[in-house]
Amino acid sequence: MIEFSEQFISIKINAGEGTGREIAERYNINGVPQMVFVNNNEDEIDRIIGYRKPEDFIVRVQDILDGNNTLPDLQSRLTSDPQNNEIISALASKYVEMGNDEGATELYEKLLANSTGDVSEEINGARYYLAMKKFYDGDKGPIESFIKTYPSSDYVYEAYSKVSRFYASEKDTENEIIVLTEWSNKYPNDYSALNAFAWRMTELDTQLEEALVKVRHAVSLLDDKPDTQANIIDTEAEVLWKLGRIDEAVEAIEKAIKISPDYQYFQDQKTKFLESA
Repeated sequence: MIEFSEQFISIKINAGEGTGREIAERYNINGVPQMVFVNNNEDEIDRIIGYRKPEDFIVRVQDILDGNNTLPDLQSRLTSDPQNNEIISALASKYVEMGNDEGATELYEKLLANSTGDVSEEINGARYYLAMKKFYDGDKGPIESFIKTYPSSDYVYEAYSKVSRFYASEKDTENEIIVLTEWSNKYPNDYSALNAFAWRMTELDTQLEEALVKVRHAVSLLDDKPDTQANIIDTEAEVLWKLGRIDEAVEAIEKAIKISPDYQYFQDQKTKFLESA
């Protein structure tokens, strides 16, 4: 890995301040870790978002060195074969990663025009992207239609997650609760959706009885994953505390502490519960 990296001039920046912030804005860096590969003209060639295992990272970077499926490669191939859906989809995905909404929108619209009646996940991804773009522009009709029309698509789950977070950021509590309720009801055996509903209800101090039912089911789904289960038990404890059931809240958080005894947050939760008794 170290030897492989010597083929590049590597620069690490703090995207939150000074020159690093300017570079991050220039290349639309919206999360870390993220690696942007540029040529000697500082034009982007490709990027890798998030962590990858060394063996996977080397394979991906070797492709970038060889010019396979990079931004320039895909742009050149699309020029030669403008109706190739595989290339259109791959390049649109690159544009999404780069934050090039205009380029992604144009390509996804073209992809849908070429794929009438296609309900594959690749095409659903295009539908989802365009629907969410309109949602952020104030038109929630397309994403609601997408959820109803393609209920089995994996993108529906992502849609509920993003839409609920958007409503939370806008302090639109009424619509946020509607979406969280629909999300957790549609995925009754998904611990993340159940926990998202329950924890948010503790923050909003509403529908706590329903939150307790859902979070307890989430806990039961994780018997084989104790580390994850501990965090969901914490939500259960918080719901119980909000309901004024202090002894039960303490009992619940002690279960989480038993799983993760060195996690100070759980200890602080127990102290909070006891001091409120």
